[in-house]
Formats: sequence, structure tokens, C-alpha cells
Amino acid sequence: MIILIIILAVILVFASWMAINNSIARWIVGILSFCFLGGLIYSFTDHVLNHTGMTVRTTKTTDEIYSAAGSKVPYGVLVHQEIGNDSGNHVLVYRNTKNGKVTAHFKPNFDNPKEMVKKTATYKYNNSDQATVVTTVKRYRWSSDFAKTMYGFMNEAGKLASRKAVAYVPHKTWLVVTRSQSKNLKRIGQQMKQEGIAKQKEIIHQKIKQAAGNPKAIAAITKAAKDHQAMSTEQTVNKLREALKDDSQN
Repeated sequence: MIILIIILAVILVFASWMAINNSIARWIVGILSFCFLGGLIYSFTDHVLNHTGMTVRTTKTTDEIYSAAGSKVPYGVLVHQEIGNDSGNHVLVYRNTKNGKVTAHFKPNFDNPKEMVKKTATYKYNNSDQATVVTTVKRYRWSSDFAKTMYGFMNEAGKLASRKAVAYVPHKTWLVVTRSQSKNLKRIGQQMKQEGIAKQKEIIHQKIKQAAGNPKAIAAITKAAKDHQAMSTEQTVNKLREALKDDSQN
């Protein structure tokens, strides 16, 4: 509608200066029509640049995510790759289901930079037990029927304003690694596992040897070893975190 009104205002400006013979009336009508045209152009420009006449509707969804390393390892793994330098925007690699395919999420579409800059993804550690992705999507909606009538000629309703995704991963039981670190993770994990098993066997052997002839003590040692193994995920994650840090510095 506003385009039609601008066209009519241009005609009015032209007619006021060309068709009115009385100089006083010509100046009055000409100036008023010119101001009216300027106001229309300003309003249209403001809408294009700032989406005047529209509001932003926000929707938020939360989805559980699963380790990129699979369910065979006791800890979770989220692989990230930052886009650019210090952008805070990442491609995140994880599974949508427990036994699903490892998938790279939030890959930028470089063929459409205008839409690409509206979409960001990052990660944060928290104290939860389950990793999730919280996606906040903002879309434009008309603030009134009048605004829709005036500006609604470019199908702007529902257009994306921004999309921000944040992966929240448990700090105690998950690792966030880069692509290069993920390649070393399996090797370091297997090495630490073998070293841990050997050390645990040695300690158990020594304790059982000391408790020889005492069945109750041997049973207690065996139970304590199982409990220790069940609760060692946090310790494993911390050791892996340190090992990856040391490995990257070498």
C-alpha cells in the first residue's frame, strides 16, 4: 500500500507545482505535498532498515543430545569447530539419538551470507546430568493490521530475525574437544584405561595379599574396587582434560 501512496504523493507534488495557477496556493499545496512525500519515504525507509510496524516473536526449544563418541565409552564427547577467529560461533558435532549417526550441526551457508549472520551456535558447561541444545528462534510478526496493510508486500511475516543455539553439556561427565583433539582422544583414552586397569589390579592384589585368610576383608576389597570403577567417570574426564591440554602444548 505504501508504494501506491508514494506514487500518488509524487503525482500530487508534480500537479501542485505545475497545475495550480495561484502562486500562494501553489506554494502552500506544493510544500505540504512535498513534506507528505518526504514523510512517506522516511517511513518506508525506516521499515526496510528497522522493521518498523513489526514485532519479534521468540520461541525456545530444548532437545537432548548424545555423545559423538557413542555409548560404549562412559563419558560424553562434543566436538566443536569455531567459524573464523574469536567469533564465538561454532559448528557442533554430536548425535541426535543415543545410537544415531554422528552429525555436524549448525554449519553456515556461505552462499547466503545475509541469513548466515543471523544464525549462531556455541556451547557451555553446566551441572546437569543430560546434555541438551537450547535453540532460541526470533521471527518477525506484524504488530497490527494497519502495519500489515501499509508494508505487507514483501512477505516479511515469519522471516528469521535470529537463531541462537547453545549446547549445554555436563561438566563432570562430558568433554568438549576440537576436531584435532578428537583424533587423539581415543588413543589417549585407551592408554589411560590400560594404565588405570594395571594400577587398580596391582592395588587390589596387594590388598588381597594383606588380607589373606580373611574372606570378609577380601569381599569388601572386591566390592570397593567395583564401586570405585562405577564412580570413576568424573576422574576419567578430568584426567582426559589434562592429558588433552598437555598433548596440545607438545
